[in-house]
Amino acid sequence: MTNKKKVRKTSKDCYNTTVKDMKANLYRQILRAIRELKEPSTCREIANHLKMEASTISARINELKEQGVLLEAGKRKDKITNVTSIVLSINKNIQWSLF
Repeated sequence: MTNKKKVRKTSKDCYNTTVKDMKANLYRQILRAIRELKEPSTCREIANHLKMEASTISARINELKEQGVLLEAGKRKDKITNVTSIVLSINKNIQWSLF
């Protein structure tokens, strides 16, 4: 393997590890926020609780929904925007570990 290929592979490995770590940390923060809010919450409410933008966490929330970790628990008016939004809760029927 040439030196250039080694550097490229190492850089990709480092990037992938860093991104995975960042995602896992954000997953944990989202789940912790939902537990701390003690009720099904909207994306905006979760973001506000974490002092982040909703756009920062929306992709991670969608991934958690696809994995079955988060469930849509209905709709209600968002406490921040006063717009009717989907509320999310943690799926209590799933076996999983913290990322």
